[in-house]
Amino acid sequence: MRNFCNYKSLVLILCHLSYRLIQAYDGFSCPPSNSETTAVKLRDSLLCNYDQALRPVSNHRNSTSIIFRLILKYFAYKTYESMLSLDAWLTVVWKDEHLTWNPADHEGIKYLHLHTSDIWTPDLSVYNMASQGSDPNLIGNVKCLVTSKGQVQGVIPIHLDILCVPDLTRYPFDTQNCTIRFGSWIHKGEELDLKFAKDILGTEELEPNGEWQLVSQSAVKNAGKYKCCPNETYPSIEISMNIKRLSSSHAASFVVPTLVTFSRDSLLLTVFAILFTVVFRTLMQKKVAPPTWISSIVSVVISCRPGQLILLSDYSTRGVASAKGEEDGATIVPTETNSTNQDWELFAKILDKLFLYTYIIVYLVMILSFLP
Repeated sequence: MRNFCNYKSLVLILCHLSYRLIQAYDGFSCPPSNSETTAVKLRDSLLCNYDQALRPVSNHRNSTSIIFRLILKYFAYKTYESMLSLDAWLTVVWKDEHLTWNPADHEGIKYLHLHTSDIWTPDLSVYNMASQGSDPNLIGNVKCLVTSKGQVQGVIPIHLDILCVPDLTRYPFDTQNCTIRFGSWIHKGEELDLKFAKDILGTEELEPNGEWQLVSQSAVKNAGKYKCCPNETYPSIEISMNIKRLSSSHAASFVVPTLVTFSRDSLLLTVFAILFTVVFRTLMQKKVAPPTWISSIVSVVISCRPGQLILLSDYSTRGVASAKGEEDGATIVPTETNSTNQDWELFAKILDKLFLYTYIIVYLVMILSFLP
């Protein structure tokens, strides 16, 4: 009986020592909060032994879903620098499995505000930044909203300078298409699952800049499969912005020179028209016999229906035949003077029609080339 009591006392002493050791270990790893505020105690408890460098998952094989959206505040396009500058709010949502608690155990607290410097944040970056010498991580030191279920929501103000080479073919009535390419800086697609909200680019807070107008936007996710890494993916999300120049401030400097150029070319064409008219008039009044090749051209043109319709529309088939001295298959022998004059006159009319059609084509080309 006495041995049994001694054994019982020994067991009690060992249990007490074990309890003290556990308390000492807990106190060493997570010291009790000095605050009497429940929210502070909860924060200290959540951040105890928290490692910001590790993805917040219980199983490292699970991926972390990242959903983000841009709320556009202002943008400007710098043509000569080939750069799109924009200011926006980046909203990001992800799940942190290490930041969960039961609100009933903490006086009903359902959410906390924590600094990004105290918790893990996704290394969301823009790959086509104009400057590559700064920190690629877009998420700076701001406060995030953390719910009891571990959902983290952050709104980060950002400024981006994106490379975007302009196409000035239709300046100043041009439109430019610029792309912003988002992705993780170090994580694979199997670790970070990038997603974007349906309305990826919000314009409800956009301030007009007076020179460019956002016409449309779209987003697409690239799978990120490369030959170098067949078993891994490095996805990215591309947001395309189609912007249109408000040409009113540039129209005067562009349209006036265009009108001057058009007037100059029209004046030159008018001078050529006057010279050609004099030449045609001279040909029609010639009394000498035309060269054989001229008579051959006239004969070929008036012998086919298309030539008569296109080049000699004011002559009927019968009238042309009569002008050449032929009617109903019977040859009327004309005087040499009349036949000679008719060949020159018909040849001049052929040249006149060709000149007319050439002028129409030249004017159409000029008008199309000057249109915005």
